[in-house]
Amino acid sequence: MLMFDLRTTNPTNSKPKDCLPNATQLTEGKRFLFHRLRFTVSFFLTFFISLCLTAPFIKAQGPTSLETDAQTGNPEAQFQLARALLKGEGMPKNTARALELMTLAANKGHAEAMGGLGYFYEKGLEVPKDQVTAMEWFRKGAEAGGPKAQLNYAKLLIKSEKNEHIQQGMKWLHAAVDQRQPDAAHFLGTIYFLGQYDQKIDYQKALDCLIISAEAGNADSQNTLGVIYSQTYLGQKNEREAEQCFRKASSAGNVKAMSNLGSLLWKKKNSDSQIRIEALKWLLIAQTNGEVTAEKTLADISMAIDATELEEAKRLASQPQGDSLKQ
Repeated sequence: MLMFDLRTTNPTNSKPKDCLPNATQLTEGKRFLFHRLRFTVSFFLTFFISLCLTAPFIKAQGPTSLETDAQTGNPEAQFQLARALLKGEGMPKNTARALELMTLAANKGHAEAMGGLGYFYEKGLEVPKDQVTAMEWFRKGAEAGGPKAQLNYAKLLIKSEKNEHIQQGMKWLHAAVDQRQPDAAHFLGTIYFLGQYDQKIDYQKALDCLIISAEAGNADSQNTLGVIYSQTYLGQKNEREAEQCFRKASSAGNVKAMSNLGSLLWKKKNSDSQIRIEALKWLLIAQTNGEVTAEKTLADISMAIDATELEEAKRLASQPQGDSLKQ
């Protein structure tokens, strides 16, 4: 078997030579090349270290700020900054400055800024209330393709309760939903669910709209979806989907959904004590927050409630639930 010794050997027992030759041992020409190579390596090493040290600073400078872009006349930046100032998102509220920026962007043809300017006139923010001017700006924004402007224009038309305006408003509302505008989807879905504004009840159309807004996190839409799934409106019940919708809305603090979830779970009361306790918990929370349906349900089932389970449900109901409570 062959054995390999990888150590460096020195048969003459002389001192080992350096791997790199000493500069004094080189000829003048080789000495020049040696120093040139050393200079080049040193230069690139220094450059690399400097780049590493300055890169974070360059990155920190980043792209120009929203304020800078707005000052240069960028209408999208002006609109976004106006929204932030109006809502106080990431900066102090300043409705006067928001109006100024919104007007600049709207005058440059920015669709959503046109609708935004209509909002100022509709609510009387920094300007006198003027529904005519508000509707005109909403119309301009809607025609330019702004989904929120289409929704607001549709609302003014539909709520005028004039038949010709309602039909025109429904057209614009559908246009906003086609762009998956969540608030428009909730509004249209509710119209079809309840049969409002001269529209026939259509649960399938309501479902299609409400799914859009529910997916965007609208708790009211999630609750209404749960109601549709829990009934036979579409031919058969889907209690599994209903429970999921009610849970999402309840977690967001929707009191009606809590009442509906409690009622749905109570129907499963024969299966598990924990399910009965959870059902009572949601009904108690909803009742405490003024939901009359929950109060009625608790009265109807009072004779079937176990005292021990009720005490546990009260303990759970006293703990924080969701982000907030919404009527």
